[in-house]
Amino acid sequence: MLFTVFMITCALGFVIVSRRVLAHHHALVGTPTPALKLAGLSGDEVVDLSAFRGQVVVLDFWAPWCGPCRRQMPILDDLSRRLSKNIVVVGVLVDPDRAGARALLQSIGVGYRQLDDREGAAARAFSVSSLPSVVVIDRQGRLAAYHTGLTTAGELESSIDAAR
Repeated sequence: MLFTVFMITCALGFVIVSRRVLAHHHALVGTPTPALKLAGLSGDEVVDLSAFRGQVVVLDFWAPWCGPCRRQMPILDDLSRRLSKNIVVVGVLVDPDRAGARALLQSIGVGYRQLDDREGAAARAFSVSSLPSVVVIDRQGRLAAYHTGLTTAGELESSIDAAR
């Protein structure tokens, strides 16, 4: 029994440490942010990511069918509200279901800006292969951290602090 508890504890510790290590060791970490312009989800604006230079930016790649994405959004919304003077949080929809996306955002009450990656340019540029993927960009426009899967508020805050 004690051995089993020890093995489970070691495995959980490995997963936690691995997630933290991988967040800062993704192949793109340290590289300049790609030049991208994306339409707003409402269709009434075009946002150039370079306009955020000088601020810490958190990009959340998501889709309405993604359960972990749905659970990640309130965490990001809370960070966006609490740290609004220090960071910009931007959702990036990577799914063609815009009506479903709008309905989900309204039901959850997400307040941070949402962009539409219709052509998949942002997902390709940031090598998004699973959802949710959260990218933290530092003030100089370099990719500072890359999280995949559901990420805790503490992990995100740690990445944001490191990017300041």
